Amino acid sequence: MNDRLAASIVELTGSQHDFDDLFDLVGDAQFVLIGEASHGTHEFYRTRASLTQRLIAERGFNAVASKRTGRMPIA
Repeated sequence: MNDRLAASIVELTGSQHDFDDLFDLVGDAQFVLIGEASHGTHEFYRTRASLTQRLIAERGFNAVASKRTGRMPIA
């Protein structure tokens, strides 16, 4: 494995601090784009909800736009 890639791997433990390094990268950005390749797994939706809540609470974001997949219900 590439040394640089290996050094950037972070184990996700379910802790509220799992994405602290990612939030350090967000800095004072006005936009954060969250993508995924799983197309509909509950793990992704749960993680995206957690990230979105942190962006609102910790970084002052006040709007969320999301791509809707065919399997997602419309609220």
